[in-house]
Amino acid sequence: MNPPVDNELITESFNTWLVIPSLITILTIFIVIMNKRKRKVLSENSLISGLLLSLFLMNILEVLTFGNIYQDYEILLRVYYCSTFITSSYVICLSERLSNPIYFQRKVFYILILLIDIALISSTLITNQIVAGAERISYTISRVKGDNYWVFQAYTLICFIGGPILIGKSIINATNPLEKKRNIVILFSFIPLILTVLLVISLMQVGIKMNFSIFLPISTLIFVIVYLFTENRSDLF
Repeated sequence: MNPPVDNELITESFNTWLVIPSLITILTIFIVIMNKRKRKVLSENSLISGLLLSLFLMNILEVLTFGNIYQDYEILLRVYYCSTFITSSYVICLSERLSNPIYFQRKVFYILILLIDIALISSTLITNQIVAGAERISYTISRVKGDNYWVFQAYTLICFIGGPILIGKSIINATNPLEKKRNIVILFSFIPLILTVLLVISLMQVGIKMNFSIFLPISTLIFVIVYLFTENRSDLF
């Protein structure tokens, strides 16, 4: 007779392996930020630094979850969703800045995004309107949807779809070849993050229990490699 299988032990072992992509991504972002002065794109554009820091925080939260380092999963999940709002805002703001559209008053736009972030983060941390709780799934934790969970989905999709649209329009309308090449690189670097958001939100919407775990570290790492390290090979930034 075979001995009973310890499912909890298997899950913990599996989670240990899942920490590795996040740790690699955290280390990569840390090295990049520590060398900020040497990187023109970071020193001249605070929005990119902010986006990196928000992705850095999301990956740290994944490590805390997978590694069972902090056991209050609901708090981790709520902070994770807040980080997702911030990341989404940086994506749309960075896209707006790099695409230079003439139909935006930049300061007004940034203030509007800031107010939206404050409202969404406050709602996530204080109420159950967006996140009503946390539940354990096979390999990590997932949210219990609040009555207004759709607000999270809508805002994230607007930012991650609207940002690339802005950049795409700037590529089409660009008259400067250097600017056009730069925005193509930016758009390409966003693709893994965009696909991750679309895939996960779509699958969760049809009832599949999952979240951004596993996908986020990989897409973040690709973003860092393609976008930031491009400046070492060219004069695009």
